[in-house]
Amino acid sequence: MTLLSMMTFSCLAEEPLVRFGLLADPQYTDNDSQIGRNYREGKNIIAKTLDVFNKEERLDFVCNLGDIVDGRTKSELPEVLEVFRKSKFPVKHTLGNHDLCLQSAEDLQKAYGMKNFNEEFKIGKVRFVLLYTLEISVLHPQEMKEYSLAKEYMDVHQERNLRYYNGMMSEEGIRWFEKLLEEADKAGEMVVVLTHSPICEKAAHDATLVWNAAEMLKLVDRHPCIKAWFAGHHHAGGLAERNHVLHKTVKGLCEMPEATGCIVSIYKERMEIKGFGKETDYVFRYAGPCE
Repeated sequence: MTLLSMMTFSCLAEEPLVRFGLLADPQYTDNDSQIGRNYREGKNIIAKTLDVFNKEERLDFVCNLGDIVDGRTKSELPEVLEVFRKSKFPVKHTLGNHDLCLQSAEDLQKAYGMKNFNEEFKIGKVRFVLLYTLEISVLHPQEMKEYSLAKEYMDVHQERNLRYYNGMMSEEGIRWFEKLLEEADKAGEMVVVLTHSPICEKAAHDATLVWNAAEMLKLVDRHPCIKAWFAGHHHAGGLAERNHVLHKTVKGLCEMPEATGCIVSIYKERMEIKGFGKETDYVFRYAGPCE
């Protein structure tokens, strides 16, 4: 065997540290299609996307990046969660703006089996962080402090034309996130963020960013452990590399004509995205090796 063929065989035999599937924004409701969104098809396209994931030999988990329902009736959520039970791999959830339309955060936590929408879990030396980027939002009931804080923020920043369907993390949530990043930096861990809202305009659109995106980008810049920020919300999708961090926005299923999603494989020196449906492939190489 030649040296070249040995190197090729070694690359082919390399096992990823972690492998997971991503889907976003099916927005199911039993209504006719509007503004390019196939609402009634939502459950079927989730099922078809899960079928693609289920054909894989290994996925450590599948993550829904939010807006699994449109938020017109309470019956939507149990119907969609029944479809997710078809996944042969564990399913993680992040919270989208449409999910909050009729359900409280507490109800959603119970439905998803989560203690908090800011959560973390580790697979080897890769730390995954589920972020609640709508904790401060006018989508909450008006008697909640999270609504009052959001309304005040929007009033103070009227010149920015902030959208009601966006929001941001609380100060407490941001402190929790930064402490986690400090720990990961010291431990030499890799951090991957999974959330509904993007923070990088080049990977989405200004109208879909968290309200304090500039602040969040500065936080990300301070911590070399972060390698990727995966989001939904911007249905057209998008991708950008910024300061050695991959920002990937997954296309919204509600506007896709076929099963669409991403399978992400994490290696020590790179991250490989295998797209299917209307998603495309991409290889992201880190600024330096991750041990």
